[in-house]
Amino acid sequence: MADWNTRDRVAFEDLDQHRTFKWTSVMRVMAQGHANAPRGIWPEGSRAEYSAVHGIHSIVSYFDLTRALHRPMSDGVLALHYERQLGYTMDRGGHSRRYGGIDTSSVVDDAGLLLAQARHHWLWFRADRGALLDEPAPGFTPDEQSTELPPVPVRPSALEESVTDHRFRWSSRETDLNQHVTFSAYVERAENALADEKTGTDGLPRLEAWFRQQSFLGDAMRTAVQSGDGCETVRLEHAESGALCAVLRWSTPSTPMPEAVRTPAAGS
Repeated sequence: MADWNTRDRVAFEDLDQHRTFKWTSVMRVMAQGHANAPRGIWPEGSRAEYSAVHGIHSIVSYFDLTRALHRPMSDGVLALHYERQLGYTMDRGGHSRRYGGIDTSSVVDDAGLLLAQARHHWLWFRADRGALLDEPAPGFTPDEQSTELPPVPVRPSALEESVTDHRFRWSSRETDLNQHVTFSAYVERAENALADEKTGTDGLPRLEAWFRQQSFLGDAMRTAVQSGDGCETVRLEHAESGALCAVLRWSTPSTPMPEAVRTPAAGS
């Protein structure tokens, strides 16, 4: 288990008309905090250096984010706290291990109020083999990776009656240096599809995302939208092949997010 703290600042464009932290802004802040992890969290100093040395990188399989809906924010400093747990999960057949980890993070304002908390499951991927890592990752001790991690929740099934079918292509502003589509781009496109259906995520504090396949700059995509059972679900697929890329679902968590948390980040 490794943990660290960092800080950021709320910008005017991070807040919506209700002074609620936007989904994409929450993810921007959390991603920046990951990028600013202190040297020593990774054996080679940083995540990028570690990936370059060992030829492996992490791919996210599931993301679970809850934000405060009616907690007014001021333009102030944010405190962020992160924890990383390495380990493994079993494949579907229960025959082999898939190594990776679970990162948890929380965002607290300068008054100590919890604004968002997230958990994402990720797995190690070897590009040269085109496969998930089935042995302990190099640079970390076997003991650090000996914990069996909880499985990813079951992904929602295919939408039986989609409200509509939106089509688009990924643009350069939605991709990174490797032409991979960023997570915030998936969320923004899904929110746009919901808005086109005159619905949205207002009143739904929880976002879950299941990732099945990567998509890249220029890929033609389609989104299918379904509303019901207190949820808004968006499915993103490749337009030509129909291959599933991601499923995003907004809902209300069974356990409300606490108002405040005690974390070293609030005072460091």
